[in-house]
Amino acid sequence: MRFTIEQNGRLARLEGNPASFAMAGRRDDREAVVMPSFWWGNWCGGRRGLSGVVSYSGLVERIRFPVLPDCVDHTRPSGIGSAWWG
Repeated sequence: MRFTIEQNGRLARLEGNPASFAMAGRRDDREAVVMPSFWWGNWCGGRRGLSGVVSYSGLVERIRFPVLPDCVDHTRPSGIGSAWWG
């Protein structure tokens, strides 16, 4: 699975873009559903033209962001990453 942030149709400039990880064989010992999640923080760039692209096994979904991350520190880069949740 891969998550990409684009700005005006191009790869947005932030650390870890795109974020991705392998989905094969991921589950916990309780047989519970374990879901991948993505985070994005410290966005100090332009607010227009941003979209997310999630792709997995040939499927692609584009999303708009109703809310963007706050700019916490102009001296540090924005970044995205992934984690398992469940």
